[in-house]
Amino acid sequence: MKKMFTLFFLLLFVNGYSQSFTWQWLNPKPHGNAMRSVNVIAPNTVIAFGAAGTVQKSTNNGTTWSVKNVDTLGREFRAAHFFNATTGFVCGSSGLLMKTVDGGETFTYVTSGTTNLLYDIEFVDANVGYASGSSGTMIKTTDGGATWSNLTTGTTLAIYGLSAPAPDVVYFGTASSPSVFRKSTDGGATWTTVTPSGLTQSIWGVHFINTTTGWIATQNGGRVYATTDGGTTWTNSITDGLVVPNAVYFTNATTGYVTNNNNGKVFVTTDAGATWTFGDGTTEPQYAVVSSGSDVFSVGRSGTTTKSTDGGTTYTLMGNAVTITQIRKIKFINATLGIGTAGSTTTGDSLGFLIKTTDGGNTWNQLPYNFKNIVYSLATPTPTTWYVGRGRNAIFKTTDAGATFVEQTQPTTGTHNFLDISFADENNGYAVTSTGGVIKTTDGGTTWTNANTPFGTTSVSAAYVFSPNKVIAVAQSAKAFMTTNGGTSWEALTTNIPGNFFTVNFYDENFGVIAGFNSPSPVASKTTDGGATWTALTLPGDFDGNSIWGIGFRNTNTFWLGGINGAIYYTTDGGTSWTSSKPVTGNTLYSFAIVGDEMWLSGTQGTILKGYSSPFIPVNMVSFNASINGNEVNLSWKTATETNNKGFDVERNDGQSWSKIAFVTGNGTTTEANTYSYLDKPESKGLIKYRLKQIDFDGTYEYSDIVEVNVGAPVKFDLAQNYPNPFNPVTTIKYSLASKTSVELKIYNILGKEVARIVNEVQDAGNYSIEFNASKFASGVYFYELNAGTFNSKKKMILIK
Repeated sequence: MKKMFTLFFLLLFVNGYSQSFTWQWLNPKPHGNAMRSVNVIAPNTVIAFGAAGTVQKSTNNGTTWSVKNVDTLGREFRAAHFFNATTGFVCGSSGLLMKTVDGGETFTYVTSGTTNLLYDIEFVDANVGYASGSSGTMIKTTDGGATWSNLTTGTTLAIYGLSAPAPDVVYFGTASSPSVFRKSTDGGATWTTVTPSGLTQSIWGVHFINTTTGWIATQNGGRVYATTDGGTTWTNSITDGLVVPNAVYFTNATTGYVTNNNNGKVFVTTDAGATWTFGDGTTEPQYAVVSSGSDVFSVGRSGTTTKSTDGGTTYTLMGNAVTITQIRKIKFINATLGIGTAGSTTTGDSLGFLIKTTDGGNTWNQLPYNFKNIVYSLATPTPTTWYVGRGRNAIFKTTDAGATFVEQTQPTTGTHNFLDISFADENNGYAVTSTGGVIKTTDGGTTWTNANTPFGTTSVSAAYVFSPNKVIAVAQSAKAFMTTNGGTSWEALTTNIPGNFFTVNFYDENFGVIAGFNSPSPVASKTTDGGATWTALTLPGDFDGNSIWGIGFRNTNTFWLGGINGAIYYTTDGGTSWTSSKPVTGNTLYSFAIVGDEMWLSGTQGTILKGYSSPFIPVNMVSFNASINGNEVNLSWKTATETNNKGFDVERNDGQSWSKIAFVTGNGTTTEANTYSYLDKPESKGLIKYRLKQIDFDGTYEYSDIVEVNVGAPVKFDLAQNYPNPFNPVTTIKYSLASKTSVELKIYNILGKEVARIVNEVQDAGNYSIEFNASKFASGVYFYELNAGTFNSKKKMILIK
């Protein structure tokens, strides 16, 4: 009987967020959110927490990671404590406190009793736990986290770190002004100050392994302080390169680790902190560290995760990124060809470059030209002719799609930044600067001249060029101007919004939006007559604090706004009402690119996200799944309701490109549930992707999310009997892996002693066949054992010579 493997993909509906809408991280991978906490909760199981409610988990010791955002408000996680492989607490911004009882698969909210940011959390046992936060906050539970009460700490300084080695013994350290370090021996009822002499700077990390022995990581010249008598006396060490230690973790009285807030170095000591050495797998600051045996994991900025397998001597960066610098502009010329701008803002010669994709953003490459400062702006009047504006006053041009660049001669002087470049066609373009300048070209960049500028010295953020003569440019200090004569004269626009304007974009010659920030709220205004008149848009209150830097249009009804703290909002009624997209990052988002249904977003820390320009799939699809039966793939999907549904194109991608393989007729408009299916017989084997293109009768369409199947892959873990058996001296051992995992294949003699290890590596899902040559072994009974993740199987074989 054939066995069936089924992969289910559910489209869940979450109140307050766009239905059926997901974001995909294209760079960095697996994500780019800052991670603040890391825990080893079981053998091979590592879980980390960070910005935007991010949970990152591996069940194969870091080989692969799953990533999800679990806080509906996108708040930042700062610390976590796990009792065992299943139960743990995590805390963070605005008093956020959540609990999991299934190893991080799901979380529930816990009332913390505070709205202050919670920096650290630690449980002494299953009942007693403490959490600390801003404004001197300390909360305590004695019933396993069900309820929490406030403790009086005697300080209003932020408490960055705490350690509770016993139910009644707890230590904490604060921010500077100056910093204080305190101890309680009565469960937080009273406190004694035990600050090391001379310590005035912030205490970032605290770790005690018992009631008397502990360490604190401080900003005080990079010093790590140690005590063995409960804080009565202290010793300290300072290490070159350890500028700002921000997390400390000891496995015993002698071996410990400290991370560095200024770079990716992770320091290790084996003499209780008297001396330190370091290893590094990244240049990004690392915020937390944990060890398990000889394995050491650290996490930090830009989603970086590093791993050491030799106790901290060397580290490997897990995941990948084409860049972790800010990407100020992203443009897609078509659905596959995209370009992004990147680089550093330092004052000296530094790296500035472009990144390019030819497969819709799945992979990116850094182009070789070094512009020596961050690239702020990009114009692509043709697929091969591009203009680049960088920091420190330079414009470059390529006519071969980025293979070579030539710096343009232009009239401005000084060290200002070219914040935007926009072209009407191949010859006519404008560039604006951070010191109020506007320059133009009418001959494809051969010559540039100064246009009259109405901005004075105010930084001009963006410009939209309609034609060789018509341009709208916006600046800080609520300045917005339009020229219709090529920059000879400018008309001030009445936008009806105050503040600093950071962006302007148009869907067509009539419909456009200007947006920015007027503390404490974002601002936006729209025009429907090409800029002649403007109407202020009312943005939602939970958008407060988030300035707007990016605008993306699907049409005049549906468009998107993006800004700092990862804020993403959309409207489907031309700006009358707004909905928040489910938080996916805490990084600032600068730029949108939209081609048809596909949409890309770029921002700080190398962020590139991909989604769909429509937040809703017109058909209320409740499930889409793919199942394998032999070499056949059965696709089935269900809808709850349908509106104007002509039907579904079934599309397949076998690793090269998407192609239509079938059309399934829909049910028009109906409130009844419907089930659809299609049987595919792909010629190729391996990983195959499927998606649905739902088409309305008016021709509009939306894509479903993607399901994947592995045709020809085994459906279970299995170890077969060797053949031949008995054998002399060679036999074949076959086994199957249902998923990628760490694999060991060992040979034992009759006494149970391991005599050979013929496989010891991570392997992909598939069927494997290994020859075992026993020419060096004596006749007798042997056993072979397969360990693959949690799967274990052992079989007997007989060698007869």
